[in-house]
Amino acid sequence: MVAAPRVAGLALAAIAGIAAAGAVTAADTPVFYRQAAAISPEPVGEFAGFPGKVLSRNAGTGRLALELQIPAGFRDRGAREPGDRSFEVVVLDGQLGFGKESLGPRDFGYMPAGLRRPKLTSVSGARLLAFFDPAPADPAIRARL
Repeated sequence: MVAAPRVAGLALAAIAGIAAAGAVTAADTPVFYRQAAAISPEPVGEFAGFPGKVLSRNAGTGRLALELQIPAGFRDRGAREPGDRSFEVVVLDGQLGFGKESLGPRDFGYMPAGLRRPKLTSVSGARLLAFFDPAPADPAIRARL
């Protein structure tokens, strides 16, 4: 079937037409983007001050999205206390030890809120995306995670 590209093209044309007509503005849409190349690294408290590019931080919800360049030979001890936020990581390049697991390019690791963040290591270095998200307030929802 070749219909999928045609449908996608029609949808994009419709969106472009609506935007061109002035019906949709940047203020009307929840879309947010940042170009990581333009962001300067800064110390990130969630990684004991390790420098990272903060892609998104919401002080109200506690959500955080980072791009991190982990140097070769990196070893941390993990979190000492259970966290109130989940931790997710996507390896873009290199290798990352995630607790007892080894993650490579395009691999994903997840740690739910309420557990200690696993020990992170990298023999050869890694570039990754890391996400912190607050635990749900409802304990019944949290238990299902």
